[in-house]
Amino acid sequence: MNECRFAFIRQMATAEKPDQQAAALVLCKYCSRTFTADALGRHEPACMKGALKKRRQFDSLRQRMEGYDPLSVLRILLRLSTDSGGQTSNWGAVASLGPIPP
Repeated sequence: MNECRFAFIRQMATAEKPDQQAAALVLCKYCSRTFTADALGRHEPACMKGALKKRRQFDSLRQRMEGYDPLSVLRILLRLSTDSGGQTSNWGAVASLGPIPP
């Protein structure tokens, strides 16, 4: 067991220092991440494809409503759109008046 531990320590002592490892890293021109030269050759084509694609906007309402009956979703949406009654909220004006006196 001690021999294994000493072999590991000996191996770590002869390994490259962190500053030498950092010098071997190359910057990706698309995402600014650093890679070794051989890994960058594999990464850059995939990164270029991803950088050129336009991502579609995520619709959280659609995801929340998954699994619900379409008619119940429509009723909820109609109720949400008509709740305000066309009036704008004045919560900011009321809040700026300060606390209500007792």
